[in-house]
Amino acid sequence: MAKIFPGGSSVTRKFPASLGPTAATPLWTVAYEGDFSALPTGSALNTDAPVSVGGKSWAVKNGSNSAYVTEVKVYNGVGLKFTFDGSNSDSKLGPGEYTTPRIQVPVYGAGGLVPSLAIDDTLAFQVLLSSGGLDDDWQIYGMHLSDGGTGGVNWFENSTAYAAAVNGVSPYLVTEVQVGTGGQALTSLGSNSDPGMRELVWYAGSCGFVSSHNQTSAWADPLNSTGTMSGVLSSATNTEPAAAPTLNITIANATLCLHAFYANAAGGRTSYNCTFSKFRVLKRAK
Repeated sequence: MAKIFPGGSSVTRKFPASLGPTAATPLWTVAYEGDFSALPTGSALNTDAPVSVGGKSWAVKNGSNSAYVTEVKVYNGVGLKFTFDGSNSDSKLGPGEYTTPRIQVPVYGAGGLVPSLAIDDTLAFQVLLSSGGLDDDWQIYGMHLSDGGTGGVNWFENSTAYAAAVNGVSPYLVTEVQVGTGGQALTSLGSNSDPGMRELVWYAGSCGFVSSHNQTSAWADPLNSTGTMSGVLSSATNTEPAAAPTLNITIANATLCLHAFYANAAGGRTSYNCTFSKFRVLKRAK
């Protein structure tokens, strides 16, 4: 493509075609969308029960028949609701303590959310969510991407949490981002209301991620939200993208989970609930 320099010059120079998507190609396209609120009201969902939404089957783990949650159930017009009362046992998403009630689905492969996935792909996972009754230490709900195992070691998480104090000040609602055994970050939300949308962007080939949220319960373009935190979850021996990378979360094992748990730290327990109304996956153009 030849371009004429400004100022009346007759000199022209060849420039290469612009890199990346053209104006006619959207930067992000929706690869999957599931509306839990559009499902009919069902019965309580026990461990391993399927939840079919958007043409994909999610599996419940630590469901209504477990000691960790009172009820996991779909309510029409509301969404997928997790309810906790004062009698539940502590549940956790932590190293070696993977007892969080959740629903999960493979990202790729048989029954996966996206039909194709390569090491240079970027996916954005977004969920619309809400809660009621958050007022006690370590009532937590959100989403995480795991390696599909049961040991609770390899994951990264983006959650809303209630904590007794963050840096010694209120408000008590915080964003929790945890990266497997690599540590935990707690950031005050600066608002007494929960974020209505949470987002995890995953760079598949390097196992990198960016977490963020919006206060409003509405979709947003990926990487345009607030409260951004980022990191990498990969083994020490190989963090570079490769055809067969040595990573903790890979294309073959990546599993998306919507979770809710209650790791009470102060003795007495209160009731709380949370709801996931809609979920979607966007894929970045290359």
